Amino acid sequence: MLIYYYSGYNVNPTLQKRIKMKENKAYPSQIRPLPYFNSAGSPDDYRLAAALRREFVPKVKRLLPGHHLGGYWHDFIVNFVRRHKVKYPCFIRTDIKRFYPSVSHRDIIAGCQLAYRDLLNLRYVPRSFKEKYVGAIAAWCRSLPLYEGIPLGSPLSAILAPVMLIPLWLQVKRRFGVPSGLMYKNSKDE
Repeated sequence: MLIYYYSGYNVNPTLQKRIKMKENKAYPSQIRPLPYFNSAGSPDDYRLAAALRREFVPKVKRLLPGHHLGGYWHDFIVNFVRRHKVKYPCFIRTDIKRFYPSVSHRDIIAGCQLAYRDLLNLRYVPRSFKEKYVGAIAAWCRSLPLYEGIPLGSPLSAILAPVMLIPLWLQVKRRFGVPSGLMYKNSKDE
């Protein structure tokens, strides 16, 4: 039996005491760091991530030009604020706390499909996308040691996490007429 623990990552004191008690009772070889903070990825992960980037990045550039997946110039944020500060005097910065460790694998698989559907402005997910990517993403999720969370540092995590949020950005853009730009700046390192 392996015991996973958060190595000093904002754990409440009660949980830290329980972890210390478990560490003292367990053999040192059985204690492992939580796997979601240091995963480099396999060659298959890199190939799948590259294929997903080729699939998503051109569509994201077209519909969400300020999204970090599409890339932007170093002065993009400053110019965006200058251009829109009169019409939109407020800029809100938000963050999803501990997004990578808390996202469920089911949501990753569904979110990727919804993002592709929404980027194409369809009512269904194309069969070609499902056949090419969904099985591979599901297999990757099954290979992870826990049912929740995606590893930091993995090439697939770097593409799937922001892709999963694309339906949210598109809905905000459609509903509120907010110009595309600063609101899509996701943190790449969580």
